[in-house]
Amino acid sequence: MKVRKSSADGGIDGYGVFRQGAVNIKSAFQAKKWENASVGRPEIDKLDGAIQGDYDYGLFSATSRFAKSATESSFKKGATIILLLDGDTIAELMLERGIGVVKQSIYLCEVASEFLDFGGGES
Repeated sequence: MKVRKSSADGGIDGYGVFRQGAVNIKSAFQAKKWENASVGRPEIDKLDGAIQGDYDYGLFSATSRFAKSATESSFKKGATIILLLDGDTIAELMLERGIGVVKQSIYLCEVASEFLDFGGGES
């Protein structure tokens, strides 16, 4: 996908053409960095309204989660399909594909219980 940043946001952070074989799919995306609140339906509806008639597909990524109403709105009848990527999914994809992460070995050890027994016995 070739991506261009939209200068006048208008509900779209960027857009481009996704090539799937011989097919070009005009796509637009919106990204939000939200830490505590879940993304609700109004945000999805804004993106849907912004892309209607101009784009074939939408992508909404957020560092938080999506409310049930947002998920339902993303594929409602008659609307442009909007793929939702929440923070957990983004992190999983980054780990799976090695994007922006460095894998390191972690060693887990337990201290032997006899090492902690100082032989003080009972007094």
